[in-house]
Amino acid sequence: MNQKLSLNFHQIQHFLAISEHGSLRAAAQHLGLSQPAISKSLRCLESALGAPLINRNPRGATLTTAGELFLSRARLIDNEIVRTTSDIQALCGSKAGHVRIGASAIPSILIIPKAVARFRARHPDVGLDLVGGMPRFLLPRLCDGSLDFVVGPRPTDSIPDSIRATRLMRLKVNILVRKGHPLEHATTLEAFSQAQWVVSSNSSYAKERIQSLFLDRSRGKPMPYIRVDSLFALLSFIKNTDFVGIVPSIENSEDLYGRELAVLKIEEMDLFEEYQLFSRRNYTRSTRTSDLIAFIHGEARLYAQAEAQSANTTPAPKKAIGKRAAANV
Repeated sequence: MNQKLSLNFHQIQHFLAISEHGSLRAAAQHLGLSQPAISKSLRCLESALGAPLINRNPRGATLTTAGELFLSRARLIDNEIVRTTSDIQALCGSKAGHVRIGASAIPSILIIPKAVARFRARHPDVGLDLVGGMPRFLLPRLCDGSLDFVVGPRPTDSIPDSIRATRLMRLKVNILVRKGHPLEHATTLEAFSQAQWVVSSNSSYAKERIQSLFLDRSRGKPMPYIRVDSLFALLSFIKNTDFVGIVPSIENSEDLYGRELAVLKIEEMDLFEEYQLFSRRNYTRSTRTSDLIAFIHGEARLYAQAEAQSANTTPAPKKAIGKRAAANV
C-alpha cells in the first residue's frame, strides 16, 4: 500500500518524457528541468515499483520489460488525469471541454460530418479532434485513453476485453475496377480468379470472405493481394493499374470513388462490411461524448433508411432518365 502512495503524477510525466524523447537529457530539456532532477524522479519511481524501468546506454535510454508494461498504464493515467480535469472544468462551466475520436474513411465521409454538425449546434464551444485511421491502429489509443471512442469496420482479429463494440451500420461490398479494365463487364466472381487484387484494411472481413469463396468453389489458388491502409491509396492503385479492389457499394459512388472507376455488382458476392463504434468498458463518459455518440448512431440510422428506400425504389424507364438520375445509376 505504501508503494502505491509513494507514486506521484510528476514521476509518471517524467517517465513518459524519457520514453518519448529517448534519453534523460532530452526529457529534461523538454520539461525545462535539470537532468539530475529527472534522474532522481526516475529512481524514486523505480524504487516504488520495485523494478528498473529504463536501461541507460551511451545512445540514450530504452525501456526494460517492466518499463514496457508500465508505459501503457502510465499513458492511461496521464490521459485520464487530463480528461478528468477537462470534464470537471466543463461541468463547472470554467471550460467547454474537448472530445477526441478516431474514425476510418467511410464513416468519416458518410455519417460523421452531419453528426458533428448536430453536435456543434448543441455544444458550440467544445473542442473536437478527429483522428483518421483503421481500428487496428486506433484501438491502442482508445485503450490508453488518448481517444474517447473509435468508429470503423469490424476487425478480423479479436479486440481487447476492455473494449466494447456496438454495431453502427452495414454496407454491401462490391468489386471496383477502372473504366476500360478488361474485366469491367464481368458478371461472375470466377472471372476474377486470375486478377491482381488490392484491398484496404477497411474491407479486411470482406477480403477473407472472398478468399474463402475462391477456395470453397475450387477456383484455384487463394487470391494474391496487396493490402493498403488508406482509401486514397486503394483508389490510386485501381485508377492507374489493372488491379481490382473491394469497396463498400454506396449511392452516388462516383462522387466518392471518381468517375474513372466503376463499381461492379456481382450477384454471387452477397457480402457486407459491418462498421462498429468502439468504446471502453466500465468508463463514465462525459455528457458531450455521449451526445456525439448518439448523433453518430442517429446519422447511421438515417443513412441506412435512405439506402433501404433507394433500394426499394422502382427504377424509372430509360427514356425518362435525366442527368440527375443517370448520375446515380
